[in-house]
Amino acid sequence: LGTVADMMPLLGENRYLVKQGLKLINATPRLGVREMITQAGLNIGSLDTESISWILAPRLNAAGRLAHAISSYKLLTTDSPQEAHQLTIWLEQKNSERQKLTTNTLAKARKQVLAQGVLPLLVASDEDYPGGIMGLVASRLSVEFCRPAMVIKTGKQISSGSCRSIPEFNIIHALNQCSGLLSHFGGHSQAAGFTLPTKNLARLKQTLLQLASTELAGVDLRPRLDIDAEITLPDLAGDTFQSIQQLAPFGRGNPVP
Repeated sequence: LGTVADMMPLLGENRYLVKQGLKLINATPRLGVREMITQAGLNIGSLDTESISWILAPRLNAAGRLAHAISSYKLLTTDSPQEAHQLTIWLEQKNSERQKLTTNTLAKARKQVLAQGVLPLLVASDEDYPGGIMGLVASRLSVEFCRPAMVIKTGKQISSGSCRSIPEFNIIHALNQCSGLLSHFGGHSQAAGFTLPTKNLARLKQTLLQLASTELAGVDLRPRLDIDAEITLPDLAGDTFQSIQQLAPFGRGNPVP
């Protein structure tokens, strides 16, 4: 659950752990996981990585985004059918709230980005942006526009932000170059978060935009499709589909062919 939810590459040990874990979840899931599967309308025995990444993981993550992750932990460890049912219903409600908040915040952030012109670095900031979903919104902006994106919750004294990036721009390296403006920051090349005094926000935006403009100059910032081979329709006949399924589990690092 954690490996898929955290979008880790499904290669090497990760692939083995997820493959074996899927066998267990499909055979003898924990009580809380079983209840969540039932409430989500899934079928035990046919769960795959997409079931986790698109259905189970968002529900488990909703607790931490809108309240506290301890509720999801309790669901995963409970031995009480009643507690499992109550926690699952609560998580369903929180996930619905998260979906609505994300949709509304994304629409608002997207308007900001378009109003500025689509720059090499996308920045959306507002005092009302919910902290728990800023990363989701930044991720969707980054995917849509193929650019690094920052979503920032502004405060009178302190502001905080979440960043998502593209392979061509190392966002944590960029933040390192702005460390003197920041109170705290952390992450990796494709995702990061930070807090800073609000008085430094304008300078941070300017510095990061300059860095992105320099590093992404000449880069074709459009979606890219990597094609491994050209084949004809008859090549896909027979047991080709079944053979491809042997490459599962699919996910980051091992995408569906």
